[in-house]
Amino acid sequence: MGYMNVAGAELTALDIVAEEEKIGGLSRAAEILLELCETMQWDEPKLPLLAYFSSATIQRLGYLCEGGRTVVENCQMLCCDCNRRKGVK
Repeated sequence: MGYMNVAGAELTALDIVAEEEKIGGLSRAAEILLELCETMQWDEPKLPLLAYFSSATIQRLGYLCEGGRTVVENCQMLCCDCNRRKGVK
């Protein structure tokens, strides 16, 4: 038996927003994220994921998931953490 790596909702959502042009645009990404945003919970162990994505991607995700658990304030906190990890002031 082998192992299979499975991405969580948070990484999947970030990937969808980062690669939105490959799936039909931001409106298609928003359709997918409608359900996915309801399951996302940004707790401390998941914050290092943000270092791999641009601030624009994180902001877009926050905007698209505003109706779910990811709200503007969470997005701003995530972007600040991401910028801190990347060394951006």
